Amino acid sequence: MKADYSPTDDRTHQFAIYSNALTGGGLYGYSKSHQYEPDRITVTARGDIGHAVYRSAKFCAIGRLLVLSSKQACDLRFVTEFINNFVDFALESTGVPQLTAPQISKYAVALPPTKAEQEAITSIFSDMQAEIAALDAKLDKTRQLKQGMMQELLTGRIRLV
Repeated sequence: MKADYSPTDDRTHQFAIYSNALTGGGLYGYSKSHQYEPDRITVTARGDIGHAVYRSAKFCAIGRLLVLSSKQACDLRFVTEFINNFVDFALESTGVPQLTAPQISKYAVALPPTKAEQEAITSIFSDMQAEIAALDAKLDKTRQLKQGMMQELLTGRIRLV
């Protein structure tokens, strides 16, 4: 309902609403109530299909967004990484790609035998992603510096001897 929706987080609207989008983590807005408990995975199911995100708090899902939970004890952050890095969902339709619950249920996840091992692997993935993000930020700063230096040279404010 529209009365339950707010574009911003406040005391009344504290549950995130996620949509089938890749930008901003799929965050659409906030709601007074929630549909799903924490420890779930959302998977984009229309357009750019198959992008998984682990959800650690209560939330709502709208649009073509599949919500996955586990039938057995496992680290869903590991499953999220597995989906994003090793699963290539087959396109079964022409036009706009879509992913349905029956289609996704056909895929198997190769789980390490213990939850501790799954958590260790997830931790390594997380560390690698943080390092990549830091390197990307450094690369962006270096590109901006280069662009500024080129501008100074091209306008003649700085001369090479």
